[in-house]
Amino acid sequence: MKKKLFLSLIILGFFSAEAQYSRYTVQFTDKKGTPFTLDNPSAYLSSQSIERRNKQNIIIDSTDLPITPAYVDSILSIPGIQFLNLSKWFNQVLIKISDSTVLQKISSFSFVKKTSPVALKINPLKKDTLKNKINGVLSFHNESFNRKSENFCGPDSNYFNYGYSYPQIHIHNGEYLHNLGFHGENMTIAILDAGFFDYLSNPVFDSALLNNQFLGTYDYVNLKQSVNEENVHGA
Repeated sequence: MKKKLFLSLIILGFFSAEAQYSRYTVQFTDKKGTPFTLDNPSAYLSSQSIERRNKQNIIIDSTDLPITPAYVDSILSIPGIQFLNLSKWFNQVLIKISDSTVLQKISSFSFVKKTSPVALKINPLKKDTLKNKINGVLSFHNESFNRKSENFCGPDSNYFNYGYSYPQIHIHNGEYLHNLGFHGENMTIAILDAGFFDYLSNPVFDSALLNNQFLGTYDYVNLKQSVNEENVHGA
C-alpha cells in the first residue's frame, strides 16, 4: 500500500509540474518543401550578411534556409496555439499554449521531431533591488580602480584604456587583437543577455547613445521592444 501511495504521489507531482509549462519549442525534422534555395541566398539573407560570409569564407548551408512555411502553418492551424517566435538555425518554433492536450496533435505530424517545454520565467528583481546591486558593483569597481593597479586597469601600452572592463577583456586576451588593429570598425554586433537595466540613463552608455550606435533592441521573453526594465546582468 505504501509503495502504491508513493508512486501515486510521484505521478501526481509529475503532471503538476508538467501543467506549469505554457511555452514549448516545436522542432521540425527537415526543411522539405521550402520555397527557398541555397542558389539564391539574397531571398532570405541581407546583403550585409552575404558580404560578411564571403569575407570570412562562411558557406551558406541548409541551416540558413527559412523554416518550411507549410510546417508553421500546420502548427498554427491547431486551435489554442499562440505563435511567439522561430529559429531557422534550430529549425523550430516557439509557441504558447493553454491546454497541454494540443501537444499530442502537434506530435502526430510526421514533420515534427520533438516538442520541449520552456522553463518558467523567474520573477525579475524589484527596481530598487536592481539599483542597489548596480551601486554595489560600481562602488567595488571605484575602490579597485582608485588603486590604479595594472592587474585591474591593464598596462598603459594597450591601444585602449579599458578602465573597469579590463579584467573581462583580458579573460579572452581581447586587448591582443585590439593592439593588432582589430577594433570592430564597420561591424554590427548582436548582444544577448538577461537584460540591460537602465542602460538608457546609465552614463556608461552615454557615448554609444549619442552616436546612435544602438541599432535596435528586443525582449524575446516578454515580446516587446524595450530591454531597459529587467535584469541588470547585461549592463
